[in-house]
Amino acid sequence: LRTPTHKLHKFKANRGYINELAFSPDGKILYSADDVKDQPGTIQMWNVDDGELLHEIPSLPELVSLAVSRDGKLLVIGTTNEDKRIHLYDAVSGESIKTLETPEPVDQLVFAHHSNTLVAGCKSQLQVWDVAQGNVKRQMQIG
Repeated sequence: LRTPTHKLHKFKANRGYINELAFSPDGKILYSADDVKDQPGTIQMWNVDDGELLHEIPSLPELVSLAVSRDGKLLVIGTTNEDKRIHLYDAVSGESIKTLETPEPVDQLVFAHHSNTLVAGCKSQLQVWDVAQGNVKRQMQIG
């Protein structure tokens, strides 16, 4: 397919349905997250210019949320079910960096503008994380 100024790529993507998408801040990498019933999901990292699969991060249970840090260095992944962790990866190489423990499954993740402060939305609370230190700066009860 082509638009008047850009070629669109068909990505031979994930095994199940895609439930999350995110771009790197520079728009060069597309991250897609899939979910396959009763199987671990995957994150696939794509070169937007040519549609090439760069990396795949396997074996994430019930993946529901992903976010890329504003500096483009971190990819964070939240999962539902009993995992109760935020998974941090190098956003370029796909290498695992660390995990952050949460009291509840994570439904949503978002980075604050101009920082590596991460907000995790869980069932009954919001958690504000200092990702560099790996600790919760603030918790707010909701609902």
